[in-house]
Amino acid sequence: MPYRIVIADPNRELRGRIRFLLEQAGWEVIGEALDGQETVDLAQKLSPDLVTLDIGMPVKNGLEAATEILKTVPRAKVLILTIHEAEEIRNQALRAGVHGYALKTSGPELIEQVRKILTS
Repeated sequence: MPYRIVIADPNRELRGRIRFLLEQAGWEVIGEALDGQETVDLAQKLSPDLVTLDIGMPVKNGLEAATEILKTVPRAKVLILTIHEAEEIRNQALRAGVHGYALKTSGPELIEQVRKILTS
């Protein structure tokens, strides 16, 4: 059975590209969200193996959503996908308990991060 993933990003086109990459790698995308609260709700309802989150999402930012998901959906792992290369943002995400951090600009890096998180 393939790993089940929820994708969260406010940009619909980007969610589509991420979905394509993940599905090409053999994983199942079971839901998409455009804001942090919708992501938390989907994660609680669907209990995915992995949730990808953008840092700068409306309603609840990615770090707030990640913290809530990690508390309420213990089986879910969280990967932050962002355009921000700043070390401080990366450190904030890791302190929040996320399992990985990848730049949106790199398809191969995304696949490698997802594979690493799901198999660890």
